Amino acid sequence: MNITRTTAFRILIGSIVLLLTGLLFVRFVGSPVDNDRQIQNRRVADNVNLALRRTAHHLLRTAGDSTSRIPPVQHLDPQTFRIQLGHAFDYDQLPDLLQESFRVHKVSGIYNVAVLDCKKGALQLGYSVNDLVNNTVPCVDRALNAGCYTLQVTFDT
Repeated sequence: MNITRTTAFRILIGSIVLLLTGLLFVRFVGSPVDNDRQIQNRRVADNVNLALRRTAHHLLRTAGDSTSRIPPVQHLDPQTFRIQLGHAFDYDQLPDLLQESFRVHKVSGIYNVAVLDCKKGALQLGYSVNDLVNNTVPCVDRALNAGCYTLQVTFDT
């Protein structure tokens, strides 16, 4: 069987095109497992977003603020979410309120909560969900000074 150079070149180009098409298909379509995982991760992130917005709303309302706009939740990485609150709130209410918001929006898992100063990003108060189980939430009965605070929730992977 005598293959000419032109025929060999066409076969080579065809093979390359077929290979690249396959790679692009896998890259953009992905496997069903990857797509399901992405959909699930997006759903969890949306539920955490809603839970944090609900929590911020109730914290601000309790602090006497029913008019401030609640800013968007920042999704820093797959495990970390932040929402900024324009002023001080009652920290003692945060653990139960956040836990209730997670229950309402079907968010589960082990997480840590940090209350950060908006300007410096310095940790002011915080706790772990494990503290709720043991009924030993640190820093309760401590008032926050007037100012801007960021509520950050980080989930364990």
